[in-house]
Amino acid sequence: SYAEAELRLGAFLKRHPQPGLFVGCKTEQRDKAGAREELLRTLDRLGRDRHDLYQLHAVCTPEDLDRCFAPGGSMEAILEARDEGLVANVGITGHGWRSPATHRAALERFPFATVMTSCNRFLHADPGFRRDWEALLARCTADDVGVHVLKATAKGAWGE
Repeated sequence: SYAEAELRLGAFLKRHPQPGLFVGCKTEQRDKAGAREELLRTLDRLGRDRHDLYQLHAVCTPEDLDRCFAPGGSMEAILEARDEGLVANVGITGHGWRSPATHRAALERFPFATVMTSCNRFLHADPGFRRDWEALLARCTADDVGVHVLKATAKGAWGE
């Protein structure tokens, strides 16, 4: 979904190997077959034999989460790839008003290694968002889950 980023990065990495480089990638696919295809394509493009971190991407609502965990959903593909040694760690990403609560619910379903979610002064000023954000951080702290913060420098809504 990021144009030719994988091809460009892959070409660079093939010319300039980076020992010890930790590579994280993600999929917005919600079905098992689509997620598996994308995961393998990314490995090939980057010239890697495994993903250090592979993330369910743009899981922003409970409905998104349900689609990932449904029978035949993308989570099945990621777990199979992990069992095959193609994925070392599994994460989840998302942004927006509902993502902290959604990611906390995701941690009830699976012990993700990382959560990548949005927070900034604008979002944090909302009492409901702040409550969900603080609950997510408490859960991540208790479970030793890494937290990546998106949109941290935004000072207002980004529009529609």
